Amino acid sequence: MALPGDQNRLIQNEVSVDAVLEGRARGRERVYSEFMSADLAWEIQSELPEGHLFLGVIGASDKTPLTIGTGNKEMHPLLLSIANIHAGVRMKATSHSFALAAYLPIPKFLNVSQPVQAILAACVYHFAISVVMKNLKIAHQDGAVMSDPQGYLRVIHTPLATWIADYPEQLLIACVSSKNSPISTATAAQFGDPFPHPPCTRQQTL
Repeated sequence: MALPGDQNRLIQNEVSVDAVLEGRARGRERVYSEFMSADLAWEIQSELPEGHLFLGVIGASDKTPLTIGTGNKEMHPLLLSIANIHAGVRMKATSHSFALAAYLPIPKFLNVSQPVQAILAACVYHFAISVVMKNLKIAHQDGAVMSDPQGYLRVIHTPLATWIADYPEQLLIACVSSKNSPISTATAAQFGDPFPHPPCTRQQTL
């Protein structure tokens, strides 16, 4: 397996593999720009063995209608990209930096209530995502040998950096019911509060 620069020469020099600290080196306030300047990038890098690198994985999924009124057909594509690619390049359609990884199933269950349908569909969604991301999860934990944009072999880890989704899919990903925040414990009635609510944690979800 290779880094994106090996397959796409247009972005070969637009991939950062080391966390960077911008601004403070020249006595200025710290500057946050690309993903590799974020606190998360530094936290991930600090937990890796010496000499190991990481590629932050970006997931994107969105259920999309194909036909309306003639069967109501839908598709649910799952796209993957890499956060280490500079944002200005990654977001250009011509860079082809997002890859179609899978079409997720859209199940319809018979003889079940709407709440049960929603729960079962969510289980299928998370199971399908787990299948698609299996090798990336293994590489995140153990590392995998890949070539960097200069052609050198490196041990690379693949943690999930972020997921791009609309609000309904954010609720599905976070296992949160409708009219609630996918990232905090706030309900719809509390969305206008002038103070932040505690974050929604994995322990609360489980």
